[in-house]
Amino acid sequence: MKAAIVGASGYSGEELVRLLLRHPQADLVAVTSRQYAGQTVARAFPKFGNDPRARSLRFSEPKPELLAKMAEVVFLALPNMPLPCSMLVARSLISAPISG
Repeated sequence: MKAAIVGASGYSGEELVRLLLRHPQADLVAVTSRQYAGQTVARAFPKFGNDPRARSLRFSEPKPELLAKMAEVVFLALPNMPLPCSMLVARSLISAPISG
């Protein structure tokens, strides 16, 4: 299953990266982080440096329309404060056109 993580640079996001990289039925296709945009997962989290996917997968800015096209499931690992960020992103994802 193709998966994406929005907010992958925080503690919860990092744990999701770890779990999905190891999961035999998950294909981690996108990770987002404004802080690490453009960097590989392996560079942001050196402990994943031995995983070939972590060396090639790059963080991007969160773009719901693109994520809806790339992933079958999107995990939201965003903070609740100051705004309920996850709710705003979830609304955008629900409204985004899904391809394939």
